[in-house]
Parts: sequence; structure tokens; C-alpha cells
Amino acid sequence: MALIARFERAEEPKAAESANVPEQKAREVDVEDGPEETQSCTICTDMATSAQTAMRKAAEVLATLTFIGMLVAIPLYSYDLAKHGTRSHLIAWFSAGAFTLLTFPISMHGIVSHLTHWYLPSVQKYVVRILWMVPIYSVESWLSLRFHKLNLYFETMRDMYEAYVIYSFLYYLIELLGGEKELYRILLGKAPHHTEHAWPLNLICGSRSQRKMAESPRESNGEGDQSREGLLPSKLRESSWARYRRNRDFLSTCKFGCLQYVIIKVLFALMTCILGGLKSNFRLSNVYLYMTVVSNFSQTWALYCMVLFYHCFKDELAKWRPIGKFLCVKAVVFFTWWQALCIEILRANDLIKTTDSASDWTSEDIASGLQDWLICIEMLGAALAH
Repeated sequence: MALIARFERAEEPKAAESANVPEQKAREVDVEDGPEETQSCTICTDMATSAQTAMRKAAEVLATLTFIGMLVAIPLYSYDLAKHGTRSHLIAWFSAGAFTLLTFPISMHGIVSHLTHWYLPSVQKYVVRILWMVPIYSVESWLSLRFHKLNLYFETMRDMYEAYVIYSFLYYLIELLGGEKELYRILLGKAPHHTEHAWPLNLICGSRSQRKMAESPRESNGEGDQSREGLLPSKLRESSWARYRRNRDFLSTCKFGCLQYVIIKVLFALMTCILGGLKSNFRLSNVYLYMTVVSNFSQTWALYCMVLFYHCFKDELAKWRPIGKFLCVKAVVFFTWWQALCIEILRANDLIKTTDSASDWTSEDIASGLQDWLICIEMLGAALAH
């Protein structure tokens, strides 16, 4: 929405110029009509503007009160259903559906706003793909909760779109900066420390010149980081070719760090779907444990590379304020994964289990349903944050 606002402000001068001609004509007519007619027209215009402002504020207040009323009504009605003996999975399905109905129009408003203000397609196409994550997550989780015997296929689709969102967010940042060629030009003016890994990864993952800089003593002459390269011995200073290789390696590391998670996520999702689901336990003899460890490492590395990329270009990205979308993507993608892992740990320790022998819900179904129910609730916050 902030992106749309900036585009609209850019169009305002053009609109103002085109509006000057009718305004001048109106002033000429007003002069001919006399001071009394001019004053009455001014009063009518002010009254119309005030009425529009008042109605807009009233609509905002009404929408806010309706939203708050539904948030209060959902848990109250759920409690009333439980008190009258309604089965737990039906209560969960109803409340999750109510939150989905709240989430969907809010998220679609942002998507439609971008589609109707298509000023910068190269950037906005990635924004729209990211915004679609919220309604897809919400609807998919609700369907998975309702048709819990098919939840494996719904979760596979969700995981695959999750990987697509990570890819889209990385290229969203790249397009905001002007494309990959522009990134190289920006990096030429950056000091070496902007593209270095954080300690101790700079001793492992950095290039040979970066490792030498990390291991060499660093002096200070009060001028800060800008003079850091000039303080190094001549044999450690970068040539133009070395600087180009450093910048190329940095961008390759960031892109590969994010895209490897996309590949691993898709492969694991397809593998789980083909095998008909994997029993979630953490024994050394079960492949689920190893898939969890690999996914955890891949996810952590992808998040680190995204932070590294943002830290390098944070000054250039400041006017676009992408930190909000970054936090939303991180919260939705990475937090939900950790949430699912915690639920599985609870289930593996028999803290989540079925209490109704007549029910067709197993402990695995309950754990998966709890994850889907929580996602339906959390997507409302994600829709508001976007």
C-alpha cells in the first residue's frame, strides 16, 4: 500500500496541471458572476468536502466497530457451541472459517489496489505474488481443517507456494534496486565490509581476501569504516578485478542461499506427498528426523542470506521501506514452520492425543488440525500487517 501511495503522489503534479485549465475557467466565470455568486459557490464546495470527509470517517469507524464486534463474537459463540455439546473439530472449523472470512477481503483489497494502480509492473508483480500468500494460506488451512483426510495434499500446495514466495521476495528487492546490473553498479561504491559475512562465518564462507582482512589487525584513525581499506597493507588492498569477484560472489551467495531453500522445500513437499505422508517421530531410524534437520538448516541459511542482502542495501532500500514485508514474510514462512515443529514435538510426547475413541481423528490429525486452525487465526494479523 505504501508503494501505491508513492505512485499516486508521483501522478498528482500531472493531475494538477490538467486541472488548472478548468479551474481558471471557473475563476473567470466566478468573476463575471460577481462576488455573491463566488462566495456561495465556495461555501457549497467547502460543505461538500466536509461532508465527504465526515462520511469517510464514519465509514472507517463503522468498519472498525464491525471488525472488533466479530473478533469478540467468534470466541463467545465458540464457547456457547462447546457448552451445548458441539464436537471440538466442528467448533474449530467454524471459528477458523470466521477468521478466514475476515482475512480474505482485507488481503484481496491490497491485491486489487495494486492491480488497479499498475504503475510499475516489474516490481508490483512480485508484490502481488507475495500478497497472495495470505489468502492462499488461510483458505488452504481452512480446507485442510474441514477435510482432514486430504490435509496432506493441501499442505503440499501450501509448502510449494511458500517456496515461491521466498523466490518472489528476493527478486522484489532486486527490482526495487533497479535490477541485477544496477546492483553491481551500487556495489562498486560500497566499502568491502558491506559484503562481508558476520563473524565467525567470515572465517569460513568468505573469499580468500575477505578471510585475510578478517584475520588482519584493524586499526582506526577516527575516520570510521570509509578509510578502513586504506589502512590495510598494500598486499591486502583490492584490485578492480578482486572487487568485481567479491561483488559477484556476494550476490551469488545471497541468491543461492534463498533459492536452495526453495528447491529443498519443493523436493521435500513432493517427497512427503508421494510417500503418502511421513510418520512424525524423532527416532534415528526415521527419515522424518533427517528431513527436519535439513529443512531447519536450509531455512536458517535462507533467512541469514536475506538479512545479509538487506543489510548491504538498506540505505538504497530505505525509501521503499521493505522491512515491513520482510518481517511479514519471515513471520508467516519461518514462524509457521517452527510452530508446526513444536506441535509435532508435543504430539510425539503424547501431550496431544485423541480422547474420543469413537472419533476418526487420530493424534496426527489433531496436531495437523491445530496447526491449520492457528494459521487461520494468524493470517488475519498478516493481512492487517501487509
